[in-house]
Amino acid sequence: MHMTQGISALKCHISIRISISGVGARKCDMLPSAAGGKTALLTRFCVAKHTPPLAGKAMNKIFPAILAALSLGLCPFAAQAHPHVFIDASHELLFDGQGRLTAVRSTWKYDEMFTLLMVEDGDYDTNGNGQIDADEMAGFRLWDANWPADYDGDMVLTVPDRPDAPIALGPPHDWAADWQDGQAVSIHTRSLETPLDMSGGLLLRAYEPDYFAAYTIVAPPEMTGRDDCTAQVISGDENAVPDDIAEKISNLDMGLRPEDVGLPQVGALYSDAVRVTCAP
Repeated sequence: MHMTQGISALKCHISIRISISGVGARKCDMLPSAAGGKTALLTRFCVAKHTPPLAGKAMNKIFPAILAALSLGLCPFAAQAHPHVFIDASHELLFDGQGRLTAVRSTWKYDEMFTLLMVEDGDYDTNGNGQIDADEMAGFRLWDANWPADYDGDMVLTVPDRPDAPIALGPPHDWAADWQDGQAVSIHTRSLETPLDMSGGLLLRAYEPDYFAAYTIVAPPEMTGRDDCTAQVISGDENAVPDDIAEKISNLDMGLRPEDVGLPQVGALYSDAVRVTCAP
């Protein structure tokens, strides 16, 4: 993945082919920076999950090509049925003295390839050893804290019998970061605007609506403040999007999102979820 071989725009996709000595060519479909939400936060990185890792400052050759492609502004948005960024998500549920849910602490562990590109682009690896050391962590801690105004945090909380009434959440706070075996980890807390009585249970879903990023909930949430709750992780259905719907989404006109034309959000259809039940 190095050195631009070609840049083309087709149905709002920017395709960048980059090759380098010793690394096989790989095609990355990108969305431009005019997209919203998490896509706007992540779209500057050309991510292919299985692209071989690249070491050190050689990655600097990639970013001029990527950023030049994005700056063309060839299209505002293109929906797709495949992700580019892969995130392992885990959560901690925080309860008050009355047993009400007051906050959710989320941990996002990003895939190796995205981590590599992000670290290079942000110059977080100041000593060039290919990892984030303890003395580099302070500058790295807030790397994904600058959320776009329209970004909802890729987490939806509902009471199971009221699926169309998402629970209001405040902005992220209490940021932290970690580095685990070559993967960036970002941690933050979202407080509920109104504490939730858990008598009706809770459904937590993690997804990016446009499916630019794919979240996998890797474990049931930790419970802090209660010991009488149980949680079940419900894996997303890989066959949730019928072929005809996927084709319609892929063929959307420039600037349109699926919901603009009555189509479902791809990320929501594929999303993992956690169902939480607490004792009365």
